[in-house]
Amino acid sequence: MNISSISTSPNNNSSPVSNSSEIAQLEKQKSTLQTQLNQVNQSKDDEKTKQGKVTQIQAQIQLIDGQINQMKADKSDQKQTNVQQKSIGADSNKINAKNGSNSLSNSTNLTVGSTNNIIDVLA
Repeated sequence: MNISSISTSPNNNSSPVSNSSEIAQLEKQKSTLQTQLNQVNQSKDDEKTKQGKVTQIQAQIQLIDGQINQMKADKSDQKQTNVQQKSIGADSNKINAKNGSNSLSNSTNLTVGSTNNIIDVLA
């Protein structure tokens, strides 16, 4: 019975495609470990040996579950940040458009007011 080791170094790559493929890879490792766990439980090893192997495999499975959950949380946080940034950008564009039309309206009023003053002076 071979118990494989897993990599535990975190990857801070924020690419959604990369994150999804990393999660898939971790799920595959978890599945392999679960298969090994079943093999250990069905083996004819003595209980002490079985228990040692089971404990080691379960620890690796828990570690993988933690990494998967962290990646999913990071992915969710990234989506939320993107939604907030888009919302802020849209609001900013609305404000800029409104300020632009107000400036045009104000300059039109000033021109009309100035024209009235000129006419008043000439009359």
